[in-house]
Formats: sequence, structure tokens, C-alpha cells
Amino acid sequence: MVAVALLAVFVLLAVGCRKADDKPKGADPAPKTGETGKQGGTTPEPEKKPAKTTMTVLLYGEPDTLDPIYSMGIPEKNILVNVGEGLFTISKNKEIKPVLAESYKVIDELTWEFKLRPGIKFQNVQPLNAAAVKFNYERTQADAGKMNKWAGDINIKSIEVVDELTFRFHTTDPTPHMLARIADDHYMMEPSHVKSKTPEEVARQPIGTGAYKLKEWRAGDRVILEANENYWGGKPTIKEIVFRFIPEEGTRIAELEKGNADIVFKVSPDSIPLVEKIPTAKVLSGMGGRRVYLGIRNTPENLPTAKKEVRQALNYGVNVASIVKNILSDKAVRLLNPILPPNQKPDLPKYEYDPEKAKQLLAQAGYPNGFSVKLDAFLGATLKDREFLQAIVDDYRKIGVEVTLNIMEKAAFGQALKDRKNSELYLHTAGAGFDPALDVRNMRPDHPNNGHQFTPPEFLEGFEKIRTIVDPKLRQEWSYKLQDVMSDGAPWVFLWMEPEVYGVNKGLNGFTPQGDEHLRVFYPITGDIITLE
Repeated sequence: MVAVALLAVFVLLAVGCRKADDKPKGADPAPKTGETGKQGGTTPEPEKKPAKTTMTVLLYGEPDTLDPIYSMGIPEKNILVNVGEGLFTISKNKEIKPVLAESYKVIDELTWEFKLRPGIKFQNVQPLNAAAVKFNYERTQADAGKMNKWAGDINIKSIEVVDELTFRFHTTDPTPHMLARIADDHYMMEPSHVKSKTPEEVARQPIGTGAYKLKEWRAGDRVILEANENYWGGKPTIKEIVFRFIPEEGTRIAELEKGNADIVFKVSPDSIPLVEKIPTAKVLSGMGGRRVYLGIRNTPENLPTAKKEVRQALNYGVNVASIVKNILSDKAVRLLNPILPPNQKPDLPKYEYDPEKAKQLLAQAGYPNGFSVKLDAFLGATLKDREFLQAIVDDYRKIGVEVTLNIMEKAAFGQALKDRKNSELYLHTAGAGFDPALDVRNMRPDHPNNGHQFTPPEFLEGFEKIRTIVDPKLRQEWSYKLQDVMSDGAPWVFLWMEPEVYGVNKGLNGFTPQGDEHLRVFYPITGDIITLE
């Protein structure tokens, strides 16, 4: 009965069948060169240019690491999603699809059994087996400082190898978000390679099971991937992917215009007309799930921001609607809560711009004349960050809060959060989790990105409930309660959901933005196969 109840949850996730019967078919066969006509002759087709086999992608920054248990940013994940694979993935229509896993079953509420596809090998020809999966997940348990706590996110207590291709996750609690979490970014790395290298070498030399393998990393310039001709899913259509690192958006667009790029990441809304004017380019866009927010530090207790009234005032004090309209060209959507649709509670209250109410709340908290704070940020990860940060500073000055911008390098910013040495405010983003528990995973008290440390008892209770309750109706009730706690407690200044906009070579086919900011170049299991004319 427990297994039946658990499986009912995943009908909502649209996993479909429990066994992956359809194997990847690779790229479509080449078109016929002619067609026999009624008189016995052939109608010749127009001569086609040979397909391009090298694709150039312009990212806004360089990866900090290509070790998946440390990777956090979009540059890292867009390279790793092509080098490595996880047990499951999320398809274009938000279905959870098996990748390295062939099937799974729920033994009981604390035991999940998975069976791997046979015959898969890592890029160094070592076999993917149950022991390799066990190694990868246990690696995230070994050090409390690991950036990505895969095992902790899915409540793993122990991992049992049943046979060469079968393993079991034994969990401390029921885990309704199991498949959604392991479908996100749990890329398997080859164990003997990891064991034989230093952490620094592993960070720059990933070996996964994906369609592409690392060819070269030129620090400060580019990462080059080459096709894995022994890929279990077929032969990749694009033979080489060049990821170049160009922080300046104008330079990225200029490279697209010159024909030196096929995909440009992070096109701001006001740059869309520039791309549309390029005869050889087009714009691809969709509403992304990346949440942009200001984290508000809750500790120590003597900070002004430790008071709920102050955090609420900071929400009322930012004219988000004006920023969205005038700086983001009305392309962003107001963020109401860390938990996103379709799991968001209907009719959540919105912090409308109200500077007078903000002043009243500050006075109520004991700061009638305001106070001064710092706001930490690193630039380039969010659209129009310089412009909207200045607008926020100006808005806060109107309610008596003097903000000093503290612009940092990305690595220093991340380390400050991890060490809990961040300032009272910090600009951050979080990608969509497609599950209420995953939307708040970076609010876990020990998460490295949790610089706000929002820990009232009612939050901690709700946080645990949505991670452990299996019954869909009861889980939704607790999710709604948790959302009320977060809306009222205001651990963030809720800003907006950022649009996902790309500038693309018109000859590029097969890429559709799907809200997770991942560029899958050759992923036949989900139908993601990019080609270039």
C-alpha cells in the first residue's frame, strides 16, 4: 500500500511508465536526394550546403569548476549537461525521463530501487555500474562543505549495491521529491578518475557518460568539447562545441552579428531589437524559472534586518513594477514567493510599492530615521544588474535606508555566503526546482548559498514536512502554510523571475528554451538534437 501511495505522487510529475522502453534513436536519417516522378524520372532537389559540425556558444562568464558536486552557476551547468548525465532528466514538457536509469520501483516508503541501463560506459571506457552511482552520491556525504548535497537533498541514509546494475537508496524519511531532485543536476563522474586526481584536477578534467567530452580548457577564454563517438545514445550531430566567455553583452551580440557565434546567452530585453536586426540571427525566448532576489540577513539579532518589520519594509520600499517596466522592458514577471507556479499558493499577497508604509514599519521596528547597510553583488549573472541595483539604492534612500553597493568577484561572493560573512543584503538568484521542496532547497540552514539564515520554528517545520510527506493533498497544505510563513517573514526582497532570452544563428535548429537554462546539444532521450545549417 505504501508503494502505491508513493507512486501516485509521481503521476503528477508525469514520469509515465516505470521502465524506459524507448531507447534513444539519435539524429533523423539523411533526406533522400530525389523522388521518382510519374514519368519514371527524378525531380532533383536544390543543392544543400553541408551541415556545420562546430557550434560556438557565448557565455557571460567562465566556470569556477567542472566538478558537478561543486558547480553552482549557469556556465558550469551548461557545459556539464553535455559532458555528464544523471539517472533521470526533465524533458521539454516538464516530464521526468529516465536517462542512465532504466527502471525504478519503490520497495517501501524508505527504500527506492533503481536499475541502470546495460552497456553504458564513461568517456574513459570504464563501465557505469551500481558501484559508480554509490561512489558519486557518497562523495557528497563525505564533507559538510560540499556545495551540492545530493545525498542530503533526497534524505539518503545509505546506498546498497544489489548487483552490477541494481542499487537501492535507503532514506531517513519518505522522499516525495526523489525523482524531481535526481533529474536536476546529478551528473555521474567516473570513480577511478576522481580517486586518482587531486580535487583541482577533477575540477578541470570531468569524465562523464555524456555525448561530449572535454577537449581543452583555455583559462579566461574558452572550453572546447568534442563528440564522444562511443556515446551510448548515438553519434552526436555537432562534432565540436566551443564555449567562449565574454562578460560584455554588447560584445557577445557583436560576435553574433559577425558570424562568430551560434548561441548567445543572456540577451537583455532592450537588446532584443538589436538581435532582430541582424539578418543571420533570430531571438529565442521563454519565461525562465530563475528567481532574482535580495537575500536579507537575519542574524545576529542586533542587526536591523533581524526584525521582521524591517524585512517587510525593505520589500515595500522597492518599486519592482517600475524596474520591470523601465529597465527590463516588461519582460520579467514579479516574484511573490520562493515557491513557483504551478506549486505556488493561489492569491498570495504581493508587496506593492508603498514607501510610506515602509517608513511606518521602520519606525515601528525602532528605526524612524532609517539605517545604513551594505549590499553584496557580483555582476554578470543577472540581466541589467548595474541599472537595477542603482534603482534599488535610490528607492531605499527615499525611505531612509542608505545602501552601499559592495561589488565582488564571483568566487569571493560565494565564499562570503558559505562562511556566513555576507553583508546585510546580497543579490542572488535561484533556478527553478519544479517541486516545492526543491524550490526552497537553498533555504536549508546549512546550504552554502543561505546567507539569510531564516530559521523561525514554523519555517523549519514546514520545510521538513514538504520534504517528507508523501500524500499529495497533505503535502500541498503544508506547502501553502510554508509559503504564508515566507511571505510574512520576508527572508528575501522578492524581485522577479528573469526571462530566458538567447540570440541565435538562423541556421541553428532543435533548440527550445525550456525554463531551466540548460543547453542540451545532443540528448536523444528527450528529443533534444541541435543541428546547424
